[in-house]
Amino acid sequence: MKNTIKQFIIESGTLLRQGLIKMTEGHKGILFVLNEKSQLQGVLTDGDIRRALVDGVSLDIPIDKVMNINPVVVKTRQDAENLLISNPEFLAIPVVDENGFMLGIQSSLKELEGYFEQESKHEKVTEAKKTRILAIVPARGGSTRVPRKNLMKVGGESLLAHAINTAKLSQYIDDVLLSTDDPEIARQGQIKGASFHDFRPKDLATSEAKTVDVILHEVEKFKELYGYIPELIVLLEPTAPLRTPQLVDKAIKIFLDSNHDSLVSVNTIRHTFHPEELLTDATGHSLQPYLGGNFDNRKLRGEQNELYVQNGLIYITRSSVLIHERSLYGKRVQKFETDPALFLDIDTAEDLKLAHYKWESKV
Repeated sequence: MKNTIKQFIIESGTLLRQGLIKMTEGHKGILFVLNEKSQLQGVLTDGDIRRALVDGVSLDIPIDKVMNINPVVVKTRQDAENLLISNPEFLAIPVVDENGFMLGIQSSLKELEGYFEQESKHEKVTEAKKTRILAIVPARGGSTRVPRKNLMKVGGESLLAHAINTAKLSQYIDDVLLSTDDPEIARQGQIKGASFHDFRPKDLATSEAKTVDVILHEVEKFKELYGYIPELIVLLEPTAPLRTPQLVDKAIKIFLDSNHDSLVSVNTIRHTFHPEELLTDATGHSLQPYLGGNFDNRKLRGEQNELYVQNGLIYITRSSVLIHERSLYGKRVQKFETDPALFLDIDTAEDLKLAHYKWESKV
């Protein structure tokens, strides 16, 4: 399920050399240039590039210097269709909303036509083309502590882009699906190469919505559109930008070789934070062991069971477990221990600062 429209979208500021390569790959001689908010900035054609080269322009300048900054645009699909009929020389017409956000492309060529909000047609999927392993990136627009969190940048890319890029570079993941309620996130996600079916219902776009319900909604929508359900679901939350494709592939390989219902990435809890070491002052008068009993009866560190905490890097679930048990975990959950340095779940402005520091240190 590859989105055709993404082949003809390129980001503002991209070098002309890279634009030429992408245009060649698309085989249609046209690219639509969007800024980081997914607003249309211009249109670049093979004619624009030829004229620039004749004028001696370097291939290492931004495409913005060469593109047509005043392309013909329309507000509705019907207007685009009418314009194409009256102007057959037009290859494609961009459809934008009142704020310049690109909604899609209308063209006389089926392979050039497409819309961000939803695909009007879905080809029948053959067995060979079926998505066996589907990554889902949940990214709602609202965020209480860090406004527009999923679009915040770390290392030059948004948290959303990091999650999508990781999935796209995986050797095992067949497709990456974006789940959101937000138009800007939907557009940016598709530019980065994620599939997108439809906006989340309002009841699944709140901070109280359960992740399992969001994933179930997307899987059910997938089945409705394509007639089948992928075997494995890989959940990649945008709040873990230090996650790598290699780490994801390692987890998937381990899971494929097992008979577990799910896999969860974890870190070992240091003994300092083990429940046996925790204290409470429930009465307000005296500290007591959190687990009850008295100080003298607490287990020594050598006697304490190993405990783990979920770190939010990777979740893998068999779709059969997800659907029949309405659970991301099932009964047999495989642990996947990861480097503690990768443990970063961005939820506050301080977490975001730490992410910048860790990213720069990694580089």
